[in-house]
Amino acid sequence: MTPAVEAARRAGIEFTLHEYEGVEVGDGDYAVAVAEALGRPPGQLFKTLVVSVDGDLRVFVVPSVICEILIAEPPSQTCSLTA
Repeated sequence: MTPAVEAARRAGIEFTLHEYEGVEVGDGDYAVAVAEALGRPPGQLFKTLVVSVDGDLRVFVVPSVICEILIAEPPSQTCSLTA
């Protein structure tokens, strides 16, 4: 289980965990494969990114298909995220 799932359970947060099988990291278009395994359109999947910026934690929710595009074709310059 991920640390986020464990933290949510400890905090008593109600949630539904959607588990899947048969998809391995590095299997090509990972987001699309996970979406297919869950029976969902890829546009309904999101990834979370937690970063520390000058000592403050920031959380970003990014559509999985965007992550896959950036992995396949990294931008030619540095990207910056603003809160």
